[in-house]
Amino acid sequence: MPEAIAAFRQAKHLKPTLTLDPDAEARSFAVLALRQKGEVAATAGEISKAKEAFSQAKELDPTLTLDPEIETRRFAVPALRQKGEVAARAGEISKAKEAFSQAKELDPTLTLDPESEANRARAQALLQTGMVAARAGEISKAKEAFSQAKELDPTLTLDPESEANRARVQGLLQTGMAAAKAGEVSKAKEAYAEARRLDPAVDFGWQFFNFLCFKGSLARHADEVLESCQEAVSRNPEQGMIRDSRGLARILTGDREGAIEDFKAFIAWTRQDQQSNGSDSEYLQYVAQERERWITDLEAGRNPFDAATLAATLEAIRKE
Repeated sequence: MPEAIAAFRQAKHLKPTLTLDPDAEARSFAVLALRQKGEVAATAGEISKAKEAFSQAKELDPTLTLDPEIETRRFAVPALRQKGEVAARAGEISKAKEAFSQAKELDPTLTLDPESEANRARAQALLQTGMVAARAGEISKAKEAFSQAKELDPTLTLDPESEANRARVQGLLQTGMAAAKAGEVSKAKEAYAEARRLDPAVDFGWQFFNFLCFKGSLARHADEVLESCQEAVSRNPEQGMIRDSRGLARILTGDREGAIEDFKAFIAWTRQDQQSNGSDSEYLQYVAQERERWITDLEAGRNPFDAATLAATLEAIRKE
């Protein structure tokens, strides 16, 4: 601190208008540094070092109302609990119990039981492990993790097998939707079938069937997704985009009358106000005009898609 005092004195000498008191200014910065030093030490579990730093800070500034022991505890206890949580989640139960015990020694008001706390944290990590494994289809690994979690935390009421299946179904929902959006018809259908096998009541929602219908048609699998198109329409018959998807599948499978019906329903839907259909009006207007041209060709007995334009049209729709 003498160096700091000398520096402040030199500054005041160079600029006499400064109103600072060199001793007080140096003491203020020294106190701040000691408090930071104490905080770092306490967080690192260096209890004696932290107390010493806080005590020195108080000696330099008697106006401080902090109690070195309480201040050390304020920073050390949360750090020890965090250390215990991390160790327990990693399966280092002994290390976790030690950290929780140290926290409790520093703060006797804590009601936690070190062993129970370590087991609880480890159980939560195992639940996460089981969830990830189940979503990836590793059912045996998932059930083992859920069983271990239940042994560690008796308050858990889950059934390991049911929990694994439930998590697997959630993973299949995600896989199925991603596959449907990508036009991967077989993969999407496989995910749907497996999910229904595990949980017959699972609901993939109309969006899944609509994506499968539309993207599957774009991927030149219209004949394979017609059933999904029908399912999407039956689930949400008033949604115009679904009718457009089915219209595309129908036209690609040679059902001209059915395609005309669906495209007309889609165009009528686009004429509703924007708030009602929840879509971009300019985009809908553009698509509706395109569908009107298709209807004109279809009603005249012409196929709007000759061999040369089919690929280009499908590519344009992919980018919509």
